[in-house]
Amino acid sequence: MQALRSGISIVLALAPGIVSAAPVSYSCNYTTYSDSDGRHRVTEEFKLTFIVDTSAKKAYMIGNNGTAELQIVRNTDGVTLIEVTASGNVMVTAIARNGSSVHSRNTMIAEDIVPSQYYGKCVAK
Repeated sequence: MQALRSGISIVLALAPGIVSAAPVSYSCNYTTYSDSDGRHRVTEEFKLTFIVDTSAKKAYMIGNNGTAELQIVRNTDGVTLIEVTASGNVMVTAIARNGSSVHSRNTMIAEDIVPSQYYGKCVAK
């Protein structure tokens, strides 16, 4: 019985280290995109950086228009990050474990829908 209690104590003492994980930074480079006119190569470099802390349930994006806090949706094969802009537009980024990524923008401007989807790779740091 004493050995069982000691074993449980050790597991409980180590549990916080097992459960919590350090924040992960993803550096993403998108090289192609699709819009209402079809699929295209990106002419100007398009990079985004994401900082994801799943234990704190917080994520942030650093992009060409500043920084934004994101919602995290964990997935068995990666992570999905959701941004809702001040105007209510929704941006979704999916990052697979192998680094493949899709960044989708669902933007409405003057009653027009301006969809776009960027394809690229992310490197975890």
